[in-house]
Parts: sequence; C-alpha cells; structure tokens
Amino acid sequence: LCRGKACLKIIRNDDAVPLVFDDSFVNLGIRAEILESLSADDTSPVMTHLKRKLTQSKYDVKENEKIYNDLMKLRQGAAYLYYKTVSPNSADAVFNEAGGSSGGLSMKNQSPWVKICNKSIVAVFELLDKTKVPVEDMYFLLDNPTSLSMVYTTKLYEKIPISPFWKENNSTKINKDGTTAVVLVIDMKEFKYNVNVGIELCGVVAYKSEGKEQFLSIENICLSPSDIMGEHFDVLSTVHSQDKDNYKLLALLATTEKTQLLLRHIKQENDPQVNLLDILCEHLHMERITAAHNIIIHKQSPYHILHGVLIIEDLVASEVGKWSISLHTRSPSQFLAFIHYLHDAVPYRVLPTTTNQIITSRGEHDLSVYDEDPTNTFKEINYMGIHTSTLKQTATLIEYLDDCMTKMNDSRDPAVLNKIGTEIDIFAGGQISYVEFRKKLLQEALQGIRDAENQSSRTVFQGTSMTFSFDDLD
Repeated sequence: LCRGKACLKIIRNDDAVPLVFDDSFVNLGIRAEILESLSADDTSPVMTHLKRKLTQSKYDVKENEKIYNDLMKLRQGAAYLYYKTVSPNSADAVFNEAGGSSGGLSMKNQSPWVKICNKSIVAVFELLDKTKVPVEDMYFLLDNPTSLSMVYTTKLYEKIPISPFWKENNSTKINKDGTTAVVLVIDMKEFKYNVNVGIELCGVVAYKSEGKEQFLSIENICLSPSDIMGEHFDVLSTVHSQDKDNYKLLALLATTEKTQLLLRHIKQENDPQVNLLDILCEHLHMERITAAHNIIIHKQSPYHILHGVLIIEDLVASEVGKWSISLHTRSPSQFLAFIHYLHDAVPYRVLPTTTNQIITSRGEHDLSVYDEDPTNTFKEINYMGIHTSTLKQTATLIEYLDDCMTKMNDSRDPAVLNKIGTEIDIFAGGQISYVEFRKKLLQEALQGIRDAENQSSRTVFQGTSMTFSFDDLD
C-alpha cells in the first residue's frame, strides 16, 4: 500500500530482517518508530483514489458473480432441454436387474457367446421378445475405457430351419415370429496393439420401439490373453462339430462378405457328371461341415490364402452341371484367389460368373448347348417400391423449402432479405434444422431402395451377356 512518502527497505540475505532507514537514507532508525511515523493521513489524494478503486472492484465482483450465476443456470437449463430432445425418456429406458428394459425385450443368453473367427472377436446375443412390439434400428453402443477408439460392427440374423440355419436381416425391422441374434464383430487390431493385460468392454444394445429410443443392458465382455489362446477359442478349429443349436456357423457368416456366383461345368470329351462340393474338397482341400451337407470350408492351414473361405450351395437353384453358390470371403483378395484356384487346380472346366450374367457360345466348337436365354431367365428390375419413397422425399423437400422462405421473410439481415425472390437460403432455419432435414431425406431414400429390393426379391437383375470359346477356358 502506497503511503505517499519515500521509504527505503533493504532485505539482508543472511537473516532476512527488513531494515528501514530514516528520511535522509543515512541512519538506520528504530523500525517501530519509523513505521509509525510513516502512517499517512486517510484523507490524502492517494488514499481517496485507492478507496474509490477498492469500492468499485467490490461492486464489479458482486455484479459479475450474479451475472455468472445467471449464465450458469441458463446453460444448465439449455443443456437439460437439449438432453430431453435427443435422449429417450428415462422411465422407458431404465435397466432392470434381468438385463431388460421397459420395452419388454430381453436377452436369452445374458452371458454372451464369445469366440475368435476370421481375425475378429465375435460376441452373440440371442433376443427374447415378450410383448411382440415392433423393434427396429438395433445396434450396439460399446465403451472401452482403455482405448480412445474401437472398430466394431453390429449385424442381425434370423434363425431358419435349413442350412446354414441363419439368415442376415438387412432391413431395419426385426421379425417377431422367429429367433433373432444380435452379433457383435470387433476387429482384432483392438487386442493386438493394446498395452493392457486385459480388455473389458461395457455397453448396451440400442433400438427403437414405437418411436421411442430404448436401451438393453448387456453383461460386460472381459477378455485376457489366456482367454483367447488355444484351439477351443477359435471357431475355425472346431467348426467340424457344428450343429444347429450353437453359433459357429453364425460367427462364420458374420465375419465374411457374401458373393452370389453361378458355376457351370463346360464338359470335355469323356468328362463324367461331377459334384461341385466333392471336387472342391478333393482339389482345393476344403472340408464339409457335419451338420450341413451343402457347406464346405477351408480350414487346414491358417497361412493359406483360402483359410476361412466358406461355400454354401443352393440346392434348390442348382442343376446338373450348373451350381448356384454363396461364396463367403474375408477380403476381396480371397475371392480373386478362389477364382484362380478354380481355374488352375481343378481338372475340370468350370466357368464362374455372377448371377446377373448369362453366357453364349462363339467359335468353331459346338457349345450352343450352354447358351442361356435372357428372356426366360432374367426380368426387369421392379421399381414400384421407389415410387412411394420419391413422393415422400418430394413432400419433405417442399415442406423444408417453405419453412426456409418463411424464416427468410422473418429475418432482419439485409443480405438475407436481398435473396428473397431470387434464391432460397437452405440454411435459413439454422444448421440443426438442415441436418435433421438431410437425415430425414436420406432415411426416406434408403427405405425406398429397401422396398424396391423386397419387391424384386423374386426376380433376378437384368444380366449382361458373356461369350466364350474353348480357347477362353484353356
């Protein structure tokens, strides 16, 4: 505090005792007397100014604290309103001890079935529905406290009575008449490069029921290096014991991508009638699965490029010398390798094509017996399912543009007012409104594609013609 008088203070290093000199800075005076003589008058200009500043500071602090409290209350209120908007009703999403929710959906196996398959961790949960309320948009929400990010995929499968006993559900709605399994596929990189001894995954299954977001709690998935070691934990090493009641085939289907192929046997002289799966087992060293006679898999060596490739023959669509198969591969390189092995290792002329291709013969050899008629085999795509979606998208677009024009008319910004009559500002309603509009438009477009796919499920896409000769097959 400034007293308005000159004063010299010296701090000695040895004892740190302050020394106060007199007014002439010559003699060291008695500290108490000098300090007493330095007391200034409270009415001095300096003291008056400092008191005024002190009073002003106290007032500013008091007023700013009030404004800060009001701001905090406003932010808390805004955050709560936003939470109520984007989050489900807590009364409808509370978890009970059985692992279910108020929506009536629960898990048949509270402890997940966890295995390694095709370089991925697979966890399977089977659903139980007691209310038969329509459920859609189901997916996992996982949290790994030991990792900043995690790559995983959610897939839905419905149980079927015939091989391969599971069928992927690509629609947003779940069939209530059958058994549904929710499959979690986690990339093995999350475990290879983790410095922790073990990994614990916690999360929920999120879904939408009657327009409301619901959550279904699941048991934590805990894995350690000792858990994932050994053949018993690898699906490919124990798939030969597959039966209809376990999930080994389901894990193989969930960790691979399916490609539909048509394989045709182009006979040479003295070629016998052959069985596709038999010749693939003999020459490509694939093996049959005990419980499914129309499924073969390559699992002999983990270092072989075909390791993990699964082939399912469609016995209904297959004919003598012409087979319809589903080729399940982990990567595109495996698909290409299978085509090469089919051409090089199999001692028969087997011509593979996709299902939307037909073949016709050319050249000097008589191969017309293999010609396919596109008018009898292929039909046009049914676009009727897209009509309703297009009308909904148009109505959504018109409604959003009308709202944007209304917002522009209510605006006081000269730049916005100058656009009226010449253009429409699609961001006039704000970024949040635009994001919601875009999301709704994309959802309606996706639904139209799925409706068209369902209506065209009984037809085959228009095919392209493929010509061949014996020279092409040699």
